[in-house]
This record gives sequence, structure tokens and C-alpha cells, in this order.
Amino acid sequence: MLRIISFSLLVLLLAACGRSQPTTYYAFKAEGHAVSATQLPKTTLRIARVAIPQYLERDSVILREPNSVAITVDSLNVWAEPLGDGIRRSVHTVLLEPLLEQGITVLPLSTEANGTYALFIDVLRLEGTKNGTAHLTAQWSLVANDNTKIVCDGIYSDEKEVQAGTYAGLVEAEGELVTGCARQILENITARLASSARRKWTDTKARGYTVAWVSSSKKAWASTARYLASE
Repeated sequence: MLRIISFSLLVLLLAACGRSQPTTYYAFKAEGHAVSATQLPKTTLRIARVAIPQYLERDSVILREPNSVAITVDSLNVWAEPLGDGIRRSVHTVLLEPLLEQGITVLPLSTEANGTYALFIDVLRLEGTKNGTAHLTAQWSLVANDNTKIVCDGIYSDEKEVQAGTYAGLVEAEGELVTGCARQILENITARLASSARRKWTDTKARGYTVAWVSSSKKAWASTARYLASE
């Protein structure tokens, strides 16, 4: 009897050891609202590929203690998409609606077309711990399409406390930092470009309405002339 019980326990232990833990995938939350438009401003902005340090070029969400040279990589907690793509997508969602209202179209991430302006972002640091804080330092610049003039630029550096002591809490804090960086970029673009772009966009729409009205008026006048001639 004792042998049977021991054998059963051994089978259960082997089964438990053979059962692998599930992999958890993480992505930044999407900020912003749904946007719908059938006519877009001609002034455009392209978000270029986000540059990240080599040590972040991996699937896993990394942990790093402040001022430590050691990095912890957990293969069971990974990004659902390349980190640079996730940052780029988050910045896009923050900029899209406000800049559209100001007369600037943020081009789709899939496009290879050159915009009126290009936004470059270099992430210098994005890391943290589950029980501490998350840190982001990034440098960015907005460049005219001829690549010879920097319209505006800046450096964003901030940290956020990680809630719940989990990988999900760390990713959420890092996502909030990315959003904060995007809002800094938005404020600067709005201050430098949006007012003039909005005037151009408003003037373009006004000219379109004027042409349409003149065209309709000509058609109405021609119909009246044909009617009078037939009398």
C-alpha cells in the first residue's frame, strides 16, 4: 500500500514539474478617441521609426534596479509587439485627433510617404522594477521634410511609481510615461505649427466652398437663361 501511495505522489510531482507556466503578453493602453474624417489637411506629419537602446531590443519586459548594472529578463513576461512599435503607436494615438483639429494630418504608421514634417524619437532609457518606479528618458525632434531644419525639439525625462508590484503595473506606469512624452511633443508642435496650419486648412476649405457656390450659381443662371430664351 505504501508503495502505491509513493508511486502516486511521484506521478503527481512529475506532472506538476512538466506543466509549464503560461506566457503573459503586454501592450501599452491606447490613448485618444475614435476619429472619423473624409477630408484631411494637406499639412502632414510622419512619425519615424522610434530608436531604442540595444538592451531593450528584446521580447521580454526587463527589470532594472536604480543605478544597477544588472538587468533581469523574464521569458514569461513579454511584449505583445516590438517595443519601438508600441511606443510609436502610442505617440500616434495621442497626436492624431488634436493635430487634426489644428490642421495637421498625422500620417498612418504604415505609410512610407514623406510628410511635410517628420518626428524622430530616441528612447535613451525605459526601465523600472515591479516594486519601485518606472523611468523614461527620451529625446525628440521635429524636422522639416528637407531634413535641413529642426522646427522644434526637446528632452522628456520622468518617473512614475509602479502600482500593485506586478509586471502589469510596471507596463502601465511605462505606458503613462510614454503618453506624457507624447503630450510634451504635442504641446510644442501646437505652439510652433498648429496655428498657421489651421489657418491654411480653414482657407482651403473656405476656397472650396466658394468655388462650389460659384459653380452652383453659374448653373442656376444658365438654367434661367435657357428658360427665358424659350419664352
